[in-house]
Amino acid sequence: MSDRTTLSHVIKALTVAVRECLGVEENDRDIEEGYTRPSFFIDIQDIQDSELTDEYTWEDYTVDIYYFAPERETGYIDLLHAREKLSELLRDEIVTDTGTGFSCNDVEHRLEKRDKTLITTFTLTIVQKIADEGVEPLIKDLAVSYPRSKVVEKTKDSNLQVDDEDLI
Repeated sequence: MSDRTTLSHVIKALTVAVRECLGVEENDRDIEEGYTRPSFFIDIQDIQDSELTDEYTWEDYTVDIYYFAPERETGYIDLLHAREKLSELLRDEIVTDTGTGFSCNDVEHRLEKRDKTLITTFTLTIVQKIADEGVEPLIKDLAVSYPRSKVVEKTKDSNLQVDDEDLI
C-alpha cells in the first residue's frame, strides 16, 4: 500500500471537514434526482499534475463546494453564515488520513440568491516525494579507511616536526 495522498484522500478530508464545519450532510445526488436541504457537495473542476523534480510531484486542484441553504425562498442569511464558516475553515490546514496537510488558496465565494446556493471555489496544491522504486541495490557493507594519524614531536629549538607516515 502506498503512502501517497490521492485525490480521493483529499475529497474525503474536505468532506469530513465541511460536514463538521456546517453541520450538514453531503449531497451525492444529481439535482434532477432531488436532494435534501441543507446539504453540500464537492466538485473537482480542474486537475493539473507534473513532476516538480526527479524526487517530487506537484498536484494542483481547483475545487468547488456547493452549499444549499435550508430554505430556498428565505435562506439568504444562512448563506452568509455558511460563507463565514467556510472562510474560517479554509484558512487553516486540512489534514488527510495519510497525514498529508494541505491549504486552500485563492478562495472565492459566490452567492446565488435565486437558488439560495453558496458556491465556494479554491485551489489546493500538494507536493509529494516520489516513492523510491528500489531499483538500485542497497549498500550492505561500506568499506571505510582512515589515514593513520601523524606523529608530532617537539624539538629542542621549539619547531614542530611531522612524521609523514600517513599511508594505509
